[in-house]
Parts: sequence; structure tokens; C-alpha cells
Amino acid sequence: MRQTILADVGIVSLTRNPWSVLMWSHYADKHTGFMVEFEIRSTFTKEQKGHEDRWLVAFDVKYVSERPSVSYWGRTDMSDVEKTFTYKSEEWEYEQEERVIKYSGGAGAFPFEPELLTSVIAGSRISESNFQLLKNSIRAANKTRQKKIKLYRAEIDQKDFKLNIPKFSRPRLVMAK
Repeated sequence: MRQTILADVGIVSLTRNPWSVLMWSHYADKHTGFMVEFEIRSTFTKEQKGHEDRWLVAFDVKYVSERPSVSYWGRTDMSDVEKTFTYKSEEWEYEQEERVIKYSGGAGAFPFEPELLTSVIAGSRISESNFQLLKNSIRAANKTRQKKIKLYRAEIDQKDFKLNIPKFSRPRLVMAK
């Protein structure tokens, strides 16, 4: 029963912290990749049907010391499925993760509403040729968009152990300790 449920679910993992050196190191090929920023909406028009996967409705990940109690026998409650995919060990708290859960179709490509893509941040060590490819792709996409995708490039701070993203307008997040 559990494997059947798990095989059908797909996950998109997102972070609220684009400045995390660890996130760039682990998930963006040691700062040579890029990250995308999405507008995550909490309200929708009737026509938008916010329950559809393409709208990327995100759930906060909860960081806990104990695994949640979940029953996979008998009737499966959606809250059990959400617990399975939104609880992680406290050791992962630095990720400041949110997850979009797709309840059917399993892993793989995750189509999303294009207007939700707001920016792309290139890693501080991205090659110049890959940066140009990224820049050209965004320029081509922006030709047909009303709201333009912005492109940023992360930089390793020269003084402190941190990343800077010049001209990126969202305030830097501070993790509670």
C-alpha cells in the first residue's frame, strides 16, 4: 500500500533562501548551476483553479526530531501523505524548504504555469558559455511574456563567508536560532 502511494507522488523542492552557500554547493553543482525563483501564490481567480499542480502550491517543510506517525493501512488520509513529504529531520533546517506535492503521475518533469517564473539566479562559478546560454534563453522567453524574467548572478563575498546577489531586491532572510 505504502509503495503504491509513494510511487504516484511527485515532489518539487524549493528553498526560501537563495543566499545559502550550502544549498548552492549541494544542489547547484558547487555554484556552477542556476536556480529559478517562482511566485508562489496563495490566492487564485476562479478560472485559475489553484488546486491544479501547474500553480505550484507549496507546503512549508516542518523540521522535527521524531518521525511523524503515519498509517498506510486502511483508508489513506491526505494529511498522512502530506506528513510523509513535509517532515524532515531538524538537521536539514538550514534548507528553509517548501515543497510542492503532485499527487499523481509520480516523479519526472513537473509542468508549471510559465507566468510563475520570476527570475533566474546564476551560480557564482557558472561558466561564461553557460551564462550566455542562460541569458539568451531568458531573452527569448521574455519576447512573449508580459512580466519579464529577471537574471541575476551570485557572487562570493570577498570578506565574509556568504553569497551576494547584486540587484536582487528581496530582503535577505535571517534564520532563527
